[in-house]
Amino acid sequence: MLICEVRDGAFREDENLRRAILQLVQPSYEDPAPVLAREFEHCDTIYLARDDDDNLAAFFMVAWETLTVKGEALPTVYLGWTGASESARATKVVWQGFYEQLYGSFMADAIDWEKKTGRRLLFWGTTATPSGYFALQRGFVELEPRIDGTYSAEGAEIARQLQRRMGIVSKETESHPFVLHAVAKDTRYSAKEMERIEQICRKKGFTLFEELGVEERSGDRLLFICRLPHH
Repeated sequence: MLICEVRDGAFREDENLRRAILQLVQPSYEDPAPVLAREFEHCDTIYLARDDDDNLAAFFMVAWETLTVKGEALPTVYLGWTGASESARATKVVWQGFYEQLYGSFMADAIDWEKKTGRRLLFWGTTATPSGYFALQRGFVELEPRIDGTYSAEGAEIARQLQRRMGIVSKETESHPFVLHAVAKDTRYSAKEMERIEQICRKKGFTLFEELGVEERSGDRLLFICRLPHH
């Protein structure tokens, strides 16, 4: 297995990579083209995992950014699109190996940045899958919203600022700051992927999306923020 990374958006003009990613994620989406276009535009770094035959097996995209909250410029990383081949996901041991090496490469970069600068990064992103939320619980701390849907005053302020960054103007002043309605209408999971998500929810007793009214079929997403443990 080979792990490599491409920085500074240099991957955006790589048509072979575009085709490989589309082929990789096709089983999980009705049409993955819109999300690929959106994430290629936003993200500046991509981590790639290739198998022994040099075929793309998994990828993870991020964007290193700055967010201003109450006059303070916070160093942030957008945790973007991730995907893996059906064969990698089919075997838990195989997928765990990909997961540890692919995300481990990114985590090493993030930890190195924090050690060199003496500052903590704020990580953020959106999700509509319980597996994504559980993955965050394994590697990060100070995750908001919490599993019961609650959040801190600071988290709410950051969430509102992120909404403004995304061009979202909430008309409901009392709405949950981490719930984004109809922001991904052009991104639909396949029936097979939805069945997999529902199975995970049942198995884990995960009800957060249901409780907050996050409906994937309506294009809803859950916004999240988190940080690395102190090191």
